[in-house]
Amino acid sequence: MESNQTVNITLDPTIFKMPTLEKTYTVTNEKDKEDIENGRCPDYALYWPEEANKKYWPNQHNYYKGFDNTTEETKTSEDETKTNEDKDKDEDLYYTLWRQISIKIAEKKALPEPPPIIFCSLSLLVCNIDDDSTKLNLTTYGRKLWEVIKQLHPFITVNNQHYTKDKKDWCQLKLKTINIVNYDIIREDEKYIESPYILIDYEDIKDINNEKKVFIQYTNINETLSKILINI
Repeated sequence: MESNQTVNITLDPTIFKMPTLEKTYTVTNEKDKEDIENGRCPDYALYWPEEANKKYWPNQHNYYKGFDNTTEETKTSEDETKTNEDKDKDEDLYYTLWRQISIKIAEKKALPEPPPIIFCSLSLLVCNIDDDSTKLNLTTYGRKLWEVIKQLHPFITVNNQHYTKDKKDWCQLKLKTINIVNYDIIREDEKYIESPYILIDYEDIKDINNEKKVFIQYTNINETLSKILINI
């Protein structure tokens, strides 16, 4: 008769652990190389956890923005009460959204559907639209918004009072665009607009009822860019 024997087997506890895959920057195309050389994380790393990106850069380096230091430092009412840490987070988010919008625009170009038309109010971009053209200046957040949406070749919208040669000349000089229309033109032509279009303003134009219109009410720069990203 065979005797029952108990065999004790000790398993190596590490065999059930999944290896931790370290995220590393890999140059997958020419743009990745250009981004890294210019102090930016590659596009695919925009979605990585912060810790995975930080190890590649010096402390306090903005790897979303890179080495470009052209952003205005002027304070605006949007950030007067914020701490420096909050402002840094807002700036990181701004450049992340900017780049995500750029990626989405590039992806859209490969599709047969045309991108949405953008209409953006001039009064939203400038300090005081009633200033004459020699005194007209972009606000800090207006400059930030324009830097992002200009990739979509937007139309600048004004009311009849500001649909003047001086304002058109100012837009051509400062914004590098001749696309300036008044709201009456949008009202008259909305039924002929076949593509979806986005209107960015402080207030909705209630008498424009085109079902293809998406209204984005400007609140702050990052919230507005987030809505643009969803709708383009």
